[in-house]
Amino acid sequence: MPLYEYYCPDCKLKTERIKPIEQHSRAINCPFCGHKAERALSVTARYSNEINDGSSCGACSTISCGSCR
Repeated sequence: MPLYEYYCPDCKLKTERIKPIEQHSRAINCPFCGHKAERALSVTARYSNEINDGSSCGACSTISCGSCR
């Protein structure tokens, strides 16, 4: 099962939760304050598409930078 990150706008804390893929969009209650925590975009999820497609513009040594695409 995937690991998802959640962010609570009330107490400003992040937490992680392992959940089935079918429940990925379902919000959780913050374990710290009990208010609704929304799913956050993790660093791994944000960069996985850039790393996996292997594109590089050659202008720098990274896979994808601000000048690419």
